[in-house]
Formats: sequence, structure tokens, C-alpha cells
Amino acid sequence: MILPPKKSVGHPDRGVDCEDALRPAFQSLISQAEAAGWTAEEIESALLTLANDNIMHALIAVDVREAVRAAVMGAIDTRGEEEAGNAPDDQGLRRLYA
Repeated sequence: MILPPKKSVGHPDRGVDCEDALRPAFQSLISQAEAAGWTAEEIESALLTLANDNIMHALIAVDVREAVRAAVMGAIDTRGEEEAGNAPDDQGLRRLYA
């Protein structure tokens, strides 16, 4: 079981609390992998690769969201003044992608 956060979002010690909450599950995962026959080096390499992949996927998702936001906002902003901002959807899109 992973414990919930002790501190509110933005607190400087929240990351340490997250590490403490994840540590037992992390150690259990390592123990299970060792019991299955994986070496410490294989486990360490796999965990680093998985962590890196997770970070890269998160960064790509942020890049995609930013690209979509820029495209939507650019499409709204490049229309003629008589069209831009007058459509009901424009205000919703601006709020969504602002």
C-alpha cells in the first residue's frame, strides 16, 4: 500500500514524502525481481530505463499539449477580426487552451 501525501501540493518537502511513500513498494519490486532470478544489475538497468521512458513520455505529452494549444490559439488569432472571438466556441477554446 502506498500512503497518501502528508503535505499540500507545492510544499518543499512533498517530494521527500513521496519518496518515503514509494520506498516500500519499490523495495518490494526489487525483491520480487531478485526472487524471480534477475540480477541486481539487470534490475537497476531496467528500473532506470523505465523511469527514463516514463519521463520522456511525460515530456512528449507536454510538448504535444503545447503544440495543440499554440495551433488552436493561432487559428483563432489569425482569422479576420469580424470572425475572431465572436464565435461561441472561441471563448471556450481560449479558456481551454489558455
